[in-house]
Amino acid sequence: MIRNLVGLTVFGCLAIVALKVFFGLFFGLFAIALFILKWALIGWVIYMVIKMFSPDTARRIKETFQGSGSTD
Repeated sequence: MIRNLVGLTVFGCLAIVALKVFFGLFFGLFAIALFILKWALIGWVIYMVIKMFSPDTARRIKETFQGSGSTD
């Protein structure tokens, strides 16, 4: 009976450690994704402001990142 209890306790401790590692990695990746999304949104807002006040500059920015066409 004590062997059963010790085995269950060890299994429980290992499960808790595994869950902490899993959720730590999961929420870490989630935080990184939200950080990148926040900066992408800020960049999009800045681009939209530039597009409203200077469409030519916005076109050049878009061509820089997207490319101006095919090179075939």
